[in-house]
Amino acid sequence: VAEDLNGLASIEYLDGDHESAERDFTRVLALYRRLWGDEHPDTATVMNNLARVLLEQRKFAPARTLLLRSVEIDRRNKD
Repeated sequence: VAEDLNGLASIEYLDGDHESAERDFTRVLALYRRLWGDEHPDTATVMNNLARVLLEQRKFAPARTLLLRSVEIDRRNKD
C-alpha cells in the first residue's frame, strides 16, 4: 500500500496537483515511519519528496525542516 500511494503521490506532483501530492506524501511518510523508522533512507526520500511539494506551494518553513532532516538521515546512513 505504501509503495502504491508513493507512486500516486509522485504522479500527482508531476501532474501539478500539489494539494493531493502533499496529502498523499504525508500519508506515505507516516507509513514509512511506522514500517522502517525515522532513520531509514526510504523515509528520508519521502521527506525529500514531500519537501519538494511544499516548496512548490511556497511553504518554505516546513519544507526546510524536512530537507534538513532528510540530509541528516542521508549523512548518517552513508557513514
